[in-house]
Amino acid sequence: MVGSFDVDRFYGDIMHALEAHALRGGTAFGAAVVVKRVGKEYGLAVADRLPLPRPTRAERVQIAWDRSEAKR
Repeated sequence: MVGSFDVDRFYGDIMHALEAHALRGGTAFGAAVVVKRVGKEYGLAVADRLPLPRPTRAERVQIAWDRSEAKR
């Protein structure tokens, strides 16, 4: 425990939220949203300050193209 912050509980809550996300077929990008949401629930100021990692438009186009090629 760090101060009044229970790190073990925080980690457990993150793992539980990520498990639910994964079981719904969530993406890695969506996992970042899950971690940010749990951080906000814990009142972590950094969760509001740091932006979510997101691919650029060109990266999204490449990802979509790679997926379509993989289906062939």
